[in-house]
Amino acid sequence: MHIAELLAELVDEKRLTFTESVGRKVTYHDPCFLGRYCYVLDEPRKVLRSIPGLELVEMEPNGRWSHCCGSGMKITSACYPEFTTSVTRKRLGQGKQAADTVVTACTTCYQHMGNAVKQDHIDLEILDLPLLVARAMGIEVE
Repeated sequence: MHIAELLAELVDEKRLTFTESVGRKVTYHDPCFLGRYCYVLDEPRKVLRSIPGLELVEMEPNGRWSHCCGSGMKITSACYPEFTTSVTRKRLGQGKQAADTVVTACTTCYQHMGNAVKQDHIDLEILDLPLLVARAMGIEVE
């Protein structure tokens, strides 16, 4: 079971309590393996929609047809850094068109896109789903 599935289950069971309004517009980046092979597509969105003050806007493409973050499970980024950079910039551009924050449920995507945002000085926040959930629960993170 992936953390996104567990969080969605806890939302359904009303066992997850959010005490903080997030007050931001976010888009969700579907990680390649999680979305295309494990079909975990609705669960992260269910969690995001349950967070008070959060507006979820889909970026294109999304779901099973989502583009890669560029990391390619770190194999592609290690072997083809120029290709990786172009793929990452394209995906971040898609995210920026939709919202000011990109949320993902993959630590590799989170790290890879976060590094690219810092390196290229892109005005876009990258968050991992559990970190955003913690913030909405009033738990200090980072």
